[in-house]
Amino acid sequence: MSYIFKKLTLKNFVTHKETVLDLDKSSILLISGANGTGKTLVLDGFMLAIGSSSERLKEKPLASFIGPFGKKAKVQLVLNNLKIPSENRRIIFVFDPDLNALIDRDTIEIEVEITPKGVREYRINGRKYIGKRKIIKQDILTIFRSINSNSDAPLFVTEQGTISTFAKSSPRKKFEVLLKSTNLQYYLDKILEAQSLLRQSLQELTPLTNALQEEERKLSMYRAKYENYIQKQKLEEYKKSLETELFWARVVNLENLQHSILKEIDKKKHELEHITTRLEELKIVYRQTNSEITQIEDEIKERNAIINDLQSQQMKLEAKKEILQNELEKYENAKSIRQSISADKKRYYELVSKLNQDITTIQNRITQVRNEIKSMERMINEYQSHMGDKDELIEKMSYLERLLFTDALAFKEKLIEAELDEYVIGPIFSMINIKRGFESWELSVRIALRNHFYSFLAVNEHGYVHAKKLYDKWKGKKPNITVIKFFDKTTKFREPLNNPYVFDYAVNLIEGDSRVVSYLNKVVSDVVAQDTKNPLVLTNAAVSLKTNIITQDGTVQYLRE
Repeated sequence: MSYIFKKLTLKNFVTHKETVLDLDKSSILLISGANGTGKTLVLDGFMLAIGSSSERLKEKPLASFIGPFGKKAKVQLVLNNLKIPSENRRIIFVFDPDLNALIDRDTIEIEVEITPKGVREYRINGRKYIGKRKIIKQDILTIFRSINSNSDAPLFVTEQGTISTFAKSSPRKKFEVLLKSTNLQYYLDKILEAQSLLRQSLQELTPLTNALQEEERKLSMYRAKYENYIQKQKLEEYKKSLETELFWARVVNLENLQHSILKEIDKKKHELEHITTRLEELKIVYRQTNSEITQIEDEIKERNAIINDLQSQQMKLEAKKEILQNELEKYENAKSIRQSISADKKRYYELVSKLNQDITTIQNRITQVRNEIKSMERMINEYQSHMGDKDELIEKMSYLERLLFTDALAFKEKLIEAELDEYVIGPIFSMINIKRGFESWELSVRIALRNHFYSFLAVNEHGYVHAKKLYDKWKGKKPNITVIKFFDKTTKFREPLNNPYVFDYAVNLIEGDSRVVSYLNKVVSDVVAQDTKNPLVLTNAAVSLKTNIITQDGTVQYLRE
């Protein structure tokens, strides 16, 4: 069996001219002899070799331990430093790379030399220096502390009287001595510190738990409202589809009605032509009858015999007259039907006119969407032109803005390389701009946006998870950027303020990507205003509106209480 301590050698150490002790032959080494033979000196030499001092070493000058056999005294301690196969390291291992390289061998030889001036000089494996610095007592202590041997522990060396003092001490003192002797004082302090931190954390956890329950209740309420909102949207879309179907059904009915009316008109035209022809025939008959009546009246005196016959003919003519009157009434009815058809045609033309107006409205909307697309393309071109003058733009920024700007660009390049720029959009400053006509408010709007200006938005869970992995694997100094989950596709716009002393919400003065604008509308509530000679006006406005107010030049900010 191999032990840490291998051999102890004392040279010219008081009465020891040269004494060698083999320490690894057994687990217990007993030294016996008469008083004054140097038994205690062995312990003194051992304490010197491990970088400590016994009570006798502390009471006497070191030079008094130099024997009569030379000008200097030497104590040499050899340690076993075998490798531990299971851990692939040696028994003695220190974190100082230079010192660890010096002791990385199977045996370590520590030598302490006492000069006539009473100075200790240490050597490790025959070397007096580590690099360019001299080996000192602290290096020796570091070696032994690595194997949990603390020479300062009260029970490390039990000199005369130590046991009696320990036995008479209080239980508390005994406990403290045992902690120091076993190097457990540090762990006890950590346990007490952890218990204190745990009690404090438990006290802080109660309000957080209550707040969590309240937020969960609000979340349930908002989830129910959101589901109602989604259901309302679906019903509205279904209503629009039904209205569209109803409209086209009416159009089809009108077309069918028009077709049937046109057929009826054609039919009535044919009947009218037939009646007209018949009427002409009756007119001819009527003229012939009149001629015959004239002839009869001329011949009445002469032909009294044929009066009855004429009366009979007269009755026939009256019957024909009634027939003609019936035909005339039919003609009048056909005329009223034709007028009704004309009114239906007028309503049909009005309906067609309304359809043309709806088509014009849709075409105008298409034109508006195309203009919005052109506006977005213009914004992208402006951002690309800004990126072209990146050095000039960076020179105009403050030191903090330059850091945030360069970090945002570096992270954007990594997103593009990882093909994540479709799922993680940003930075925000590259996707928005000031609306036309509000350029003079740019500084106050930038202040209102603050750190959101350089943030990124993850539009789905896939983008957020992979962006986090990309950030965690970042080599070197990590960029100072923020990736925010924002999956809400609804757009919210703040209504203009009814306050004569403020201008508008800062977010109402920007335009750009709808997702970015929607996010900023939800997180930024600051208001911008013209500066005033009476600061109390804007202070009261900030309190009443419950928001921050930033002046146009950005020099003054009125914060809500």
